[in-house]
Amino acid sequence: TTTTPPATGTTVQFSIADRIDVFPLPNAEIQQSGSRLPAIGAMVDWQNLREALNLVARQDPIIAQTVVNQILPQANAQLSNSLLFFMAALNFGSIEKWLGQDFTQALKAAGRTPLLGALEDDFAIFSRLQSETGGQDWKALNFPFFDGHNLRQICMFHRQRKNPEDADLEKDTTRFIIELNLTKSGKLQLDGL
Repeated sequence: TTTTPPATGTTVQFSIADRIDVFPLPNAEIQQSGSRLPAIGAMVDWQNLREALNLVARQDPIIAQTVVNQILPQANAQLSNSLLFFMAALNFGSIEKWLGQDFTQALKAAGRTPLLGALEDDFAIFSRLQSETGGQDWKALNFPFFDGHNLRQICMFHRQRKNPEDADLEKDTTRFIIELNLTKSGKLQLDGL
């Protein structure tokens, strides 16, 4: 049951609600490069999102599973689409635009309006960080990433690069850097155009 039916051609996955075994999402093992953790805890571990997903999974597992499968960025063919969708929701500054009305209504129905407010506050911080460059042309994008077992926070830095020799805006590129700390390989930095 949803107020917004899926578009024609949408891939739909079915699962018996009692058999969804992703939840509860465990607390994250904080893996941050460097010795200092950021002052804003949600940049390393978005605990409010994890708690909200676990709560909604107890109330309505189908809604929570839909968020995990279709909205959260993860290593699949939909990664770029889910990141673009997250960035678009950041521009609107609304957690409901990202997670959907069904998800926010489930939190309200469970009497967890303060948790929804905390999620909105976290989202507003990410939105502000995304829009500010801090006097430089690099922007930081913190986003949640579902690794198949747990929810992680990833930080990506990106900037637009203009080709000074070409006035054609279509030839501008975006450079991005993602820092990862892999359990087997150690620290890794992805740098791409």
